Amino acid sequence: MKKILFTVALLCGLATLGSAQFFKSLQSKRFFFGVRAGVNLSQLKTNTVNFSSGLSGLGTITGTLIKANEANYTGWTGGVWMRLGHRFYIQPELLVSAKGGQISFAQYGFVGAPVRVVEASYTSFDVPVLVGIKLGPVRVNAGPVASLAISENAAFKDVINQYSSQITSELFKQATFGYQAGVGVDLGSLNLDLRYQSSFTDVSNAGPQSINNPLRSRVSLWQLTLGYVLF
Repeated sequence: MKKILFTVALLCGLATLGSAQFFKSLQSKRFFFGVRAGVNLSQLKTNTVNFSSGLSGLGTITGTLIKANEANYTGWTGGVWMRLGHRFYIQPELLVSAKGGQISFAQYGFVGAPVRVVEASYTSFDVPVLVGIKLGPVRVNAGPVASLAISENAAFKDVINQYSSQITSELFKQATFGYQAGVGVDLGSLNLDLRYQSSFTDVSNAGPQSINNPLRSRVSLWQLTLGYVLF
């Protein structure tokens, strides 16, 4: 019996040592992989555009005034990430994000015409590639992000078509480029990140074919996520 107990204890010890060496080897390779989810608080920065549509019965020029609304849009984000390195690291991620903002439409040339506020939102694949430095549990990172639009709010396009037949839509481009920058905290297998994201290129481009003043929008957002290290 003592020999059996000794053998079991020895095997358990070797298994524990083997597991410890395995995780130690993972850390020595400085490779981590995990999942991440959170919220986006985004806003569309849009130029103001007047689209003339004709004359009213009184001879007044009529048209549509479109401009950005300062309200924020709350969306979600989630995906996977990996980290190569420890103190100095590179961290690519693949996230699906819902973002957007609000745009105001107003018809001018008509007495008492109301202002209509419309939610303009879309979903995209975001691929940030962050370079960072870790100081204890705190991290600072920044890097480029590529976004690929995969769906958009159909109601926004419907409203645009109601207001002006001149507007030809590439409402949310398929691919845009921008950057992310922020801070994070690692707490064991959990990590908390707060980032700011903005775009270098327009995320929407819609306007009359007859003028060189289309409706151009760029998205900016604050992103708060909670991540978990799988291995």
